[in-house]
Amino acid sequence: TQVHGNSLEDFHRSRLTHSLEAAQLGTGIVAQLKKKQSEFKELLPSDSLIDSLCLAHDIGHPPYGHGGEVALNYM
Repeated sequence: TQVHGNSLEDFHRSRLTHSLEAAQLGTGIVAQLKKKQSEFKELLPSDSLIDSLCLAHDIGHPPYGHGGEVALNYM
């Protein structure tokens, strides 16, 4: 299943690229928090946990995302 936006660009994202981008953003956010808020460093989750959570964040979604969820509600 492809993830398509409403833009006119020629770049299409798959569920894999979406999950990889989410993982990159999640680990980047935690890294910045650890760097800039060092007093909370021990309270923040590990990079591997954030990476795993971000990679798995769409598990269980129906085909075609939220649009597919709406369609399934009418079946």
